[in-house]
Amino acid sequence: MIEDKVTMRKRDFITSLILICTSIGILIGASRMPMKGNYGGVQNAWYVSPALLPLIIGIGLLILSCILLINSIVSKGARGVIDDVIAFASKKNRHTALSSDSVENSAKLANQISQFRVSIVVLEFFILIFLLIPRVDFLISLIFFLLSVMGMFYLNQATLFRNVAKLLIAWTLILCSIAWSNLDVLLVQAFEFTLDIIVFVMTVSIYIVLRKEAIKDAETKKKLRIVLLLSIAVPVIVTAVFRYALLVPLPVEGLFFDRICNSIYYALR
Repeated sequence: MIEDKVTMRKRDFITSLILICTSIGILIGASRMPMKGNYGGVQNAWYVSPALLPLIIGIGLLILSCILLINSIVSKGARGVIDDVIAFASKKNRHTALSSDSVENSAKLANQISQFRVSIVVLEFFILIFLLIPRVDFLISLIFFLLSVMGMFYLNQATLFRNVAKLLIAWTLILCSIAWSNLDVLLVQAFEFTLDIIVFVMTVSIYIVLRKEAIKDAETKKKLRIVLLLSIAVPVIVTAVFRYALLVPLPVEGLFFDRICNSIYYALR
């Protein structure tokens, strides 16, 4: 139990550094957006700026990441990471590792699994920030992100995690091919909401894989219902508050927000 706690604190230290870098990147991007200005003869206040949402997310993520970092340092997680790096750099320790027993091999395997899980989190943020937000309806982008992240980590099943990870990697390759070949421009010219539909298909495919594994266990099936509810409810509430209450334009308003949510909103007014 003590070793598990130490390992968790080391993972917290590495995760906090990654999240701090991510939050700083978000804040740098938000700082390049106008906070206020005069558009079409109308003076826009700071609270309707498109920079407001990423600023809130960036600041919140930075604060939480710093708390995680401080906690990992206090609980000696940082010291453990430094010791691991020093041990890995040592030829003597590296030779000892090659002749380690089955317990040490198991610890090494657990560390590799941990690194893989961190890599998947980084991949998720890469998909959201660089591939989806600049091109795809913001609402469906958030739903896809939350469903895949919560589905993998909250359900926490090895087979499920592996299958979803494979699917994410495949979709990432497809999205990168579309973005880097400028095929996204041609697809949007052919049909305005093509990319939104593609991400909707991605979201459905993630849910199908999650349900295929969750249906085998009643408890996991119950967790999946919670994941699905939160994945839809949270983005809908957040986007509605910013768009309709704060009048903050979303990065991209496509098929799901512009056509569906707006139609419902104006029909109820």
